[in-house]
Amino acid sequence: MGIERCGLGRDRWARCIYWIYSAPIVGNKLSRRLSGIREGIREVGANPDDLESITIYDANQIAAWVCQHPAVAVWLNEEQNGLPLDGFQTSDGWGGRTDFGAIELVDDEASRYVIGDAVSGKAQTGDALSSHQARERIFEHIAEPKRCVRVIGSSGIGETRSVYELFRGRNTLERAIAGVSAIFCDCRSIGQERLHQIVAAMAGHGASALVVVDECPREPAAVLVDIVQYA
Repeated sequence: MGIERCGLGRDRWARCIYWIYSAPIVGNKLSRRLSGIREGIREVGANPDDLESITIYDANQIAAWVCQHPAVAVWLNEEQNGLPLDGFQTSDGWGGRTDFGAIELVDDEASRYVIGDAVSGKAQTGDALSSHQARERIFEHIAEPKRCVRVIGSSGIGETRSVYELFRGRNTLERAIAGVSAIFCDCRSIGQERLHQIVAAMAGHGASALVVVDECPREPAAVLVDIVQYA
């Protein structure tokens, strides 16, 4: 908990009091605490109405603010985990790629996707899936914790764009949560060793996040699976 008094302007000081709590404040506790603060000010002979504002920020309000400012969220994670997170992006940041913005997505309705075996990677028997069906299957799979998916195919057929579209949709609460909790990186720029260190640290801290790694070869992808599943 902390208190801060600040001034606004050079000639006219607008006094404000901010109370910051590291725990959520629910129910009528907020109004009761505000009333208590105002009463305490009166007890020392001051007038709470002379203040510009008396504001309480609880853990929920702080978390909501952090979610609106991805750079702050990244900085807090760096401070908590002690690992540099430069090179990681939010889903909105990843969607700012010029090739995503300049080219409108056209869903391929042809059944070109197949589900591979988790161990061998070989295609399982059964009907092939369209791009939309494949995205739905992926989302259903990663909705559970400690799940991993590797999307592979020939270069240039659109694996990266298809995965991005999976997280862009915000038409349901589940989709919205997945979109804001996903972080993206390119394995070529992050480097395999640092990528494994960061994911291991996040898993060790029990971080609730979806990590999407573009251009990730089979061997480092297998290491990521082990890190996530055995954390």
